[in-house]
Amino acid sequence: MTTSDFQAQIINLSDYINGFAMKYTRNRDNAMDLAQETILRAFLNHEKFRTNTNLKGWLKIMMRNTFINGI
Repeated sequence: MTTSDFQAQIINLSDYINGFAMKYTRNRDNAMDLAQETILRAFLNHEKFRTNTNLKGWLKIMMRNTFINGI
């Protein structure tokens, strides 16, 4: 998967990411921070994502770990 394809898929999932962040934080500002941090980490770790695997699942795990470890 090219970097631009990967980034496009992440951007297409931004509403999903924001909604899921809200479930963790229950605060709009904190959810936005968590979602942004998750997206940033996804972009920085693009090479670790395996093509043809579950991108939503990968993002959920990344978000959960970010939330647990504190932003």
